[in-house]
Amino acid sequence: VARYLTRLHSIEALDFWKALSKETSLTRVDVRDEAMMAIIAGDVALADTAMDDLIDSHAEPADWLLAAQLAMQKNLPDEAKSYLEKIVVDSRATESEQFRAALLQLSLAANSPSEKANALTRLGKLAEGKTATSLDALVVVAQNTLTAPADSSDSTRNEAGRLAAALENHPLAKAKHKLLAF
Repeated sequence: VARYLTRLHSIEALDFWKALSKETSLTRVDVRDEAMMAIIAGDVALADTAMDDLIDSHAEPADWLLAAQLAMQKNLPDEAKSYLEKIVVDSRATESEQFRAALLQLSLAANSPSEKANALTRLGKLAEGKTATSLDALVVVAQNTLTAPADSSDSTRNEAGRLAAALENHPLAKAKHKLLAF
């Protein structure tokens, strides 16, 4: 029930995780789900406890991602950045984890053009594939290009044209992606 409610992102999942942890020891995946729900619910104390269990010598990219989200929730951007960097350099990180880390980096880089450019570069590399995640990354890069201050330089026009062609030709592109390309 706890896992089912977690997949639905229902806050009630926390009660089930708490009850389950009193009955038996939780697996690493269970603790990760509990931490995610605690972060969503804003239960920083429970999230901290769960993260203490996860961030150890066996930590995985999914653990670092949760730790970064919790650090952002606690308004600790430097701590969040250090966790995100661990994901970037970890060869075990999936394409999805890399994408989510780049999105978090982008949201942290609001006041830093160089950090924003770095996050967009990472997203651009992810956007080169033919997967659903690469399409999502391509959409984010295209949206950032569209919302950038107007610049009529040849390089900006060329980049916009390249992104439009990539959106139109992506094998998983749907009408909404082709509209964005237009």
